[in-house]
This record gives sequence, C-alpha cells and structure tokens, in this order.
Amino acid sequence: MERMEIGFGGMDGGVQSALKSLDSHFAMADARLQWVHQKLANEFEGTYPGNGNPLKLLARTERLQDELPLLREECDKILAAKQNLIDLARTTLVKNRTLLRQLQGRAGLPVTSDADDSIYSSFVKTIEEWDQQVKANAAVTDIDQSELPDLNLELFRANRGPTW
Repeated sequence: MERMEIGFGGMDGGVQSALKSLDSHFAMADARLQWVHQKLANEFEGTYPGNGNPLKLLARTERLQDELPLLREECDKILAAKQNLIDLARTTLVKNRTLLRQLQGRAGLPVTSDADDSIYSSFVKTIEEWDQQVKANAAVTDIDQSELPDLNLELFRANRGPTW
C-alpha cells in the first residue's frame, strides 16, 4: 500500500484542490454579482436620472418622515414666539403712543391724529392685515373664530396642509 502524502494543514491534495475550486467559484460568483449590481445601478440611473432612483427616493422619504415631527415642533415654537412678539409690540407701541400723545398735550404741542401719523397707520394696517389673513385661513379650516389663542399658530396649521 502506498501512503498518501498529506498536504498543508493535514489535508490531502484532493481536498486542497476542491477548496481551491470552491474558492474560485465564489470569486466568480462575487464578480458576477458585482457586474449585475453595476448594470442595475446604471440602468436605474438611465431610467431615473438624478435622484429619480426609486430606492434612493424611498430612503429619502423615510428620512424626511422621521424628521417631520421635529420640524413641526420647531415651527410651532417659532410661531408661538412670533405671536408673542407681535402681541408685545402691539401692546408696547400702543401704550407708548398714548403716553406720547398725553405728553404732547401737556406740553402744549399739537397732537398728531392717527391719520396724520404714517408710521402708526402703517403699523395698524399691518396688524389688521395679519389678523384678517389668520381669520380667513381659520374660516377655511373651520376653526371657531372665538377660540383663536395663537393666531400665528393657526395660520401655520392652515397653510401646512394635511398632517401625516
């Protein structure tokens, strides 16, 4: 009987050649899969140029849906701050204007009427337009006019469309 020569790692020549063959089959399969992947990527890019690839669009849509609630919260905070600023400006400017008119009267200076004060008229007009816009948007969205705690927030909600 002839003794078989044991090769590297205790394996005989037949097992080593089988492993090499298997390794080359895996390498060929990997190369073919890479080729198919590249061909599909090129085909998608040709069919859907730019960001039109459905897989990329799906991933982007999912990312945006994850970010949407955070953006809504931030917008609500910004709109609440904006409404507070508008309310504060309205209160402060009207009080200051009243005090200025009283001081002008006491000093014997002519008191300007609302119609003659272009800056004050512009301010009042801007506030009235804002209120009308908010009320019009609230009416479209069936919001009770007497229950408008935050006009900016209601306008924002009316303009942003459906919630998901």
